Amino acid sequence: MTATKKASGLKTARLLPDMSAAFAEVLNIYREAIPSSERKSDDVLSRMLARDDYEFRIARLAGDVVGFTIVKIFQRCDASLLEYMAVDHTKRGGGIGGQLFRDACSADSTIARYVLIEVEDEEEMTNLSEDAQRRRRKAFYRANGCREVAGLSYLMPTVSAERPPRMNLLTYRRDLPAAIDKTELRRWLEAIYVEVYRQPVSDARIEQMLAAVPNSISLQ
Repeated sequence: MTATKKASGLKTARLLPDMSAAFAEVLNIYREAIPSSERKSDDVLSRMLARDDYEFRIARLAGDVVGFTIVKIFQRCDASLLEYMAVDHTKRGGGIGGQLFRDACSADSTIARYVLIEVEDEEEMTNLSEDAQRRRRKAFYRANGCREVAGLSYLMPTVSAERPPRMNLLTYRRDLPAAIDKTELRRWLEAIYVEVYRQPVSDARIEQMLAAVPNSISLQ
């Protein structure tokens, strides 16, 4: 993983269901940072926090929660999904995001797994502010050692009343290979659709995505 600057005094830890005050701070950051088309309700997040297959981690600075990660540990395959990550808007640019990402990828539950990340396609034109934000987000993950599943037109199921933007699928793992085969990608897509979005494994969008990629898929 590419080295990035560290935020002095930052402490990371797992968020537990009984930490209600810290969870309220997470919700404040979540609502401000996550686009409404990708945002789940507070009740859904609370239920996720109580589940064994989800791991919430927080970063504290001077006692305040300044960022968080939410990782889904898949049962269907040897991968996990970095479902959400955000940093308080007043604390961005100081290395907190990089430390949060490294912390999530080095947790005992994820260290040997592929970590998958859904990221907005920076080529989808919206407005100058959102376009710049998408480019920065993609650049952040690349700087931290992630690669994109090349040629995949990723179809993210909806989580709210709004249609999600066009997305890309990135992945990270220590000693990441140059390519994966289509069988591996199928396992990832099925796990995402079934375990995160509660869609059937027979969802036609999975076959639609797979039909457009070769048997050996580059990670670029």
